[in-house]
Amino acid sequence: SGDVGIGTDNPISRLHIYGGEGTLCNVLIEGGDTTTNTPSVMTLKGSGTGAGIDTIFNIYGQKSDDTSSELAQINFGNYDSTPVGDDDNINDLARIGMIRSSTNNRGGHLVFSTKTSASMFERMRIENAGNVGIGTNNAAEILHVETSTGNAKLRVEAVADTEAGLLLFQNTGTSATSAEVGLDDTGD
Repeated sequence: SGDVGIGTDNPISRLHIYGGEGTLCNVLIEGGDTTTNTPSVMTLKGSGTGAGIDTIFNIYGQKSDDTSSELAQINFGNYDSTPVGDDDNINDLARIGMIRSSTNNRGGHLVFSTKTSASMFERMRIENAGNVGIGTNNAAEILHVETSTGNAKLRVEAVADTEAGLLLFQNTGTSATSAEVGLDDTGD
């Protein structure tokens, strides 16, 4: 049937890895060049017909002392026979990445990026301290929303006519207080 089994004589897919009962089953893909920090990449490709149809999911890891580049990534994209500026005909369209926060390997930021027609841009970052930045890579608060064009808007919307779109501000300490800001179905 062409199926390959590792740890099993009865593979049920093209590649079937079985670690055994009560055994952790690990798969390791490791680059061998430690001088240039060559990355290791695992790519999964779904095929279709026509340019831009084949979907790509790849996992990328690289050894480095860098604290400003994404060292581990999960990329989502497509395979195109006529790419624009990308290597290997793979067009990355969105990415989740990890950036080390310090050189001691003890912390990292989680970065979410999407691509416009030609360039990948960071859209959101969860920092190692837990702050979330949308439109900024240096969140000053638990939630920091920033834009370089137009007004920074936060939209809270209730779809049903009888419901309200509200922001709730609450202190749950010993002097518990709360306040709601928003509009109900009467405009109040």
